[in-house]
Amino acid sequence: MLSEIQKIRDQYQEPFFRMAIYHLIEKGTSNFDDDTVTATKQAIRDGDAALSALGKTPIMRVSFQNNIIDCAAKLSKHSITDILRFVKHYVHFDGDEKLTIRCKNCDEVLTGDDQVPVNSGYEDEFYECYVCHEYSMEDGSVILCDSCGNYYTPNHATDNDDDSTCPYCSD
Repeated sequence: MLSEIQKIRDQYQEPFFRMAIYHLIEKGTSNFDDDTVTATKQAIRDGDAALSALGKTPIMRVSFQNNIIDCAAKLSKHSITDILRFVKHYVHFDGDEKLTIRCKNCDEVLTGDDQVPVNSGYEDEFYECYVCHEYSMEDGSVILCDSCGNYYTPNHATDNDDDSTCPYCSD
């Protein structure tokens, strides 16, 4: 399943893939206005009544389904970036299949010993292999903080009066 999503990402590449995810979620969240939520809850009640009339018991009760709709409606008020960031850090899914970590530059599959994280904890976090990382360090597209040892890109450096500082330790 995840490998098929990886194939889509490989086919369309990063900018298109990322924008498509945002578009997909944005179209979904735009359906959570007050009228749609009310209509959906009414449809849930109607479906429950229809099943009850047939002598059947629904798997999910009306209140359970309404809580799902209410939760989704509240989530739809937040930015897509914040939702994705939250999912990335706090929502874990079971499954044996894991996405492989790849070098941002050469697309080489990386293992735990041959990867260098850059911009850790930021939305644009990525990994590099040691060869590409050396080139990135030489051309200045990645910076090493001598104080804390983290790698970051110049766009994350915080400016002060003297020069740029590390976004992790402010040195």
